[in-house]
Parts: sequence; C-alpha cells; structure tokens
Amino acid sequence: MTTGGSIAAAVVFSLVLQAIGLLPVVLSDQYDVAYRFTAHAGSDAPKTAPSYFELEGQGFECQWFGVPSQPLARNADPSAYDVRCTTVDTDGQGLRRLEAALKRSGWGTASSGIEMDMQRRASAGWVLLSISAFILMALVLARATSEGWGWSSLARLRWRVVPLLLTPLFSAAAVVFIGSLWIGGQAPGQAAPLAGGMAGSMAGAPLFYLMPLAAALPEEAMFRGWLHERLFGRLPVWLAYLLIAELFLLLHLGLVAAVFSGGASAAVAVVQAAGVFCISLALTWVRRRSGSLGLCVLAHAISNLGAMAMVLAG
Repeated sequence: MTTGGSIAAAVVFSLVLQAIGLLPVVLSDQYDVAYRFTAHAGSDAPKTAPSYFELEGQGFECQWFGVPSQPLARNADPSAYDVRCTTVDTDGQGLRRLEAALKRSGWGTASSGIEMDMQRRASAGWVLLSISAFILMALVLARATSEGWGWSSLARLRWRVVPLLLTPLFSAAAVVFIGSLWIGGQAPGQAAPLAGGMAGSMAGAPLFYLMPLAAALPEEAMFRGWLHERLFGRLPVWLAYLLIAELFLLLHLGLVAAVFSGGASAAVAVVQAAGVFCISLALTWVRRRSGSLGLCVLAHAISNLGAMAMVLAG
C-alpha cells in the first residue's frame, strides 16, 4: 500500500473507531439530568432540608448550599437555599416529578424556575459491545503488524520501562499546565476547565470508564503499529512523527471542532488538542525507543487514566 493509501486508511479507521466509541451514548434512551434552582421553605416544610426525593419510582439526589449570596427579592425568605438535584431520566418526566416532590415536601421554588442540564447516559450493554469491537479491531491490526506487540523486549528494558510508560502522561501534563497559565492570564479569576465535556456522559454507566482504556488497544495497533511500519522508512523521520500525530488528533474530532468554535471554549480546546498531539509524539517516541507496541498500549492507557482523573476532579 502506498503512503497516501496508508494515510487514507488511517483516516477511515479513525472515523470508524470514533463511531464505535459513541454507540453507548447515542443509542441509549436514558439521561443523566442535573437541576439547579433556588428553593424556599413553606409553612409545612421540615426543619432539615431533604437530600433525597422520590416520586413514581424516580429518585432525586439533592445538595443544599445555604442562603444565597443574592436575595431573591426585597422580602425574600431568609430560609432560601441554592439547590442542585441529579437523577436518571428515562421518560422525560423528571422535571414534573421533581416539582411535585418538592411541593409535597413543603418546599417551593423561586420565580426564576428550575434550570436543567441533560447528558445522555451510556448504556452498559452497548459499552460491552463497543469494548468487544475495540479488542477485535486491535487483534486484526496486530496480525497485520509484522513486529507484533513486542512484549519480550520489555525484559531487556528493565528500569527504563517506568520512564517510558510515564513520558506521554508527563508531556500532556506539561502542555495542560502551560495552557492553564495562558488561559488564566487571558481571563483572570475564571477557572479554566481544561478537562471539561466528558464527565457528564462518562458518569452514565460504570463500565463506560473502561472505554478510554479499551480504546488504547486499537488506537495503538493502528498508529504505533500498522501505520508506524508503513510511514517510517518511507518518509523522513520527522515527517512520519508529525503525520501520525496529526492523524491521531483527527481521531479526537470533538477537540478539533471545538478549536474552531470561538469564545473561551476554543482556547481550552486548543490546549487540549496540543496535549493530544504531544501524547501522540511521545507514544511514537516510546515505540521507537522500546520496540514494544504493548508498552505503547500501557502508556496510552495510563495517559487516559490521567485525563479521566482530571475530568472527575474538575
């Protein structure tokens, strides 16, 4: 296959891999919903604000955040609270049930109403199917990779395995740290949610946390395996590095689209895209230094774990 054909195949593979990764969310009929509102106690409200409501089999976990800093009105109830409730909604009736549950418990809401934020909840069954597809794709690509996974080479590396494993993670962390300083300088006093966007859908099903780890298998089999063997040796080394990194970034189309969206989110996306680009450069370097595709999979998984931790912490 020609160099151009190899690049085209990597583009198609990236699109297919992304489509498979989206299946658990797109094909689910459940939503993680967060409601935000200001509540005030009625005459029959309990003295303690309830942390859980349930109506018609649907439960709402709620957090109460004390008296708002800004009064609702001149005669605002001093017992008013900022509230955030979360639930899983399967039929679109969550808002109605929450309002009814609040009223039944003696609590009312401010005239501003209830704000709602919805994220489609990942389906566990589709997560398992997607992970199985990832593994199958990785195995097929591994058979087309003449050098294989290179597990035997790890014994020869000895202590060097640890720095090689951590290099992609540290390179991305350095980019994100520098980017945070840059974004913070642009918007003083405003937090820069560099890892934002994933947490809502990832919280859908516990198995969905495995998706970024499982995705490391086919991604590395393609970019540090099949594509690595077809570009290095045919192109200058620096160009092969850059092409693989560019195609790897294309795999993360959401970031690429966000870069051109404008506004503050675009600056965040630029930093994230730079981090992904550097991870790819580092992983390709690990592949060439170690000769082990398996080590690249482990290093990629560790980098994904670091990104997941940043998402959940943010």
